[in-house]
Amino acid sequence: MKKNLLTLFILIMSVLGLQAQMYTSPNGTSNNVFPFRSTTNMVQWIYFPSDFTPAVPAGFINKLYIRVHPTLGTNGVATYTNLTIKMGHTNATATFVGPWMTGMSQVYFAANVSFNVILDSWVEIPLQTPFFYNATDNLMMEISQTNYVFGFYIVNNSDSPNRRMWGTVGSTNSSGAGTGLMYMGFDLAPNNCSGTPNNGVAAFTSAGNITCGQTASFELQNASTGPGISYSWMRSTDNGATWTSFGTNATTATLSGATVKTLVKCITHCSHSNESSISNTLTVNVSQIPISLGADTAICNNAAIQLSVASYNPAAVLWDDNSTNTMRTVNSSGNYTVRVTHQNNCISYDTIAIRSGVEPVNPFNASYNLCEDATLQLSARNPGMSYVWTTSATTAAINVTTPGSYGVSITSPDLCNASFSTTVISRPKPVFSLPAVSLICPGDSALVDATAQHGVAYSWSNGATTPSQYLKTEGRYTAVATTEYGCSDSAFTDLVFRPEPFTEGFSYIPGFYQELKNVKFTPINPVDVNTYHWDFGDGAVSQVKDAEHLYAAFGDYLVTLTVTNDCGATEYRQKISIPTATGIPELQGTVFYIYPNPGNGDITLKTAMDTDHCTYRIYGMDGRLLQEGALKDSKIDATGLGNGNYVLEIDPGKGNVWREKLVIVK
Repeated sequence: MKKNLLTLFILIMSVLGLQAQMYTSPNGTSNNVFPFRSTTNMVQWIYFPSDFTPAVPAGFINKLYIRVHPTLGTNGVATYTNLTIKMGHTNATATFVGPWMTGMSQVYFAANVSFNVILDSWVEIPLQTPFFYNATDNLMMEISQTNYVFGFYIVNNSDSPNRRMWGTVGSTNSSGAGTGLMYMGFDLAPNNCSGTPNNGVAAFTSAGNITCGQTASFELQNASTGPGISYSWMRSTDNGATWTSFGTNATTATLSGATVKTLVKCITHCSHSNESSISNTLTVNVSQIPISLGADTAICNNAAIQLSVASYNPAAVLWDDNSTNTMRTVNSSGNYTVRVTHQNNCISYDTIAIRSGVEPVNPFNASYNLCEDATLQLSARNPGMSYVWTTSATTAAINVTTPGSYGVSITSPDLCNASFSTTVISRPKPVFSLPAVSLICPGDSALVDATAQHGVAYSWSNGATTPSQYLKTEGRYTAVATTEYGCSDSAFTDLVFRPEPFTEGFSYIPGFYQELKNVKFTPINPVDVNTYHWDFGDGAVSQVKDAEHLYAAFGDYLVTLTVTNDCGATEYRQKISIPTATGIPELQGTVFYIYPNPGNGDITLKTAMDTDHCTYRIYGMDGRLLQEGALKDSKIDATGLGNGNYVLEIDPGKGNVWREKLVIVK
């Protein structure tokens, strides 16, 4: 129904020949080519609301009028390429040489367009996109073209200083600014709304959290529409204390280049009733552009760290020490902060914490002593670090066997590095020796001397600390001698008691088969005996170990053996008998043969004599009769005798006997 009423109103106005109200700016006498010269083919103008007659209410500008100069130029057709017209609100009151004013809305574009130019008349340009002018802010207008044929002169107002700027389309900066507003007019679209418009709901069409300098987009949903309805997007950067307009007269808007948190809302206005409603408020959270001075780190002694923000191409830099260079060199620990202003006026901060690095400490003494034939371990200490020795080793410690200079380069996990060196000096060992065995008699003592060349300190296994000492107790004694440089060597001696001379007694073997009353004496298992002394009990003596004595008469004798060494003498006594046996003289010449001899006791006799009436007797070496009997088949069973030497006596019964040494071995 509202659409039909609007159509009827337009038809009535057409029939009656009525024209919409035209609002015009002051004219003057100056002039220029529309929209400007070919070499500076873009121009911007600033108009105040007071520049227009009659007073302009808020509304949509839907048609633009440009006044042709009354005398300059000629009538004809002017043709333009890429003719572009933009409009916008601004708080600026003057233009200036530099960046073009931005944030305007494109209301007209034609790749090729022609106008019929008549002197002292208006050129009418219907806008493709009506622009809502709030009649409060200043109006910014921009017109540009890339080429024209038969451009026409326009009337300028030279009484408005610094409200015009010009330059080229492709440049981001204008080339100049000057006086003179273009004499122009415009129409406002019919306004048929009424009452209070519906405020609608503002919503994000892009993320509400942006990085400084990025763009946020919005739309107004469910708001009033139609003739006379306009939309004014507002923003606040001071938490709602003050608001400024942005965007275009549309239900969508784009916020570009936000540098701080911004509140956004949209005002829906009805120009006919002059009533407005306000949408909800959106919050655009703006985070700083991330910059980094690097990870927190450590600094070493006599080192420097270079901090830089040059890669961010900043417009301005401010460090915590008020320096402003993009690069800063620091050589001490601390917290360092930088404030970076970007080319889009965004501001970023970063802080780097630099601590004092862990430094290697000197692990060495000025020098070390290397004992002869020893190995010295040099340690780099400083656990958890890396090491490179002058020997090319990379271990935490090295073993040194030769004197000389040694060094190590130590690097901490913080990359702090230092090199240290030391000198290894060769030192001799003490020189001394001890006898392998020291022999003494029980009750005596022995002086054992460990005095060493180069020795200054001594330590014995029995706790003594003198170079030498008297020892009385059997055992092993170890002495350690140490030089003034800590070199040591050891030796030991075994102190052994020399025992008194000892023998298990002596044996005696009558040599009666050789010569009656002849006896052989032998000590039994003598130990530690140096000398022997025999007393045969008949006044005769001998100094040999194995003695032989011929007694002058039969009988019993007390034989004494005295053995001696350096520790004393031991005496053994034993009574022996020199038996008379049968007293029968021996047969002369070989009569019998005994075999086997030595034998195991089964004795066979071989003889030419008749043995049927022969008897036998076997004596021990001490002259005792051990076995006797009659010969039978020239055999004697002496298997009952033990190992040893015996005398076998054969008696044929003819007044004499035959004797032979018998040896039993089993």
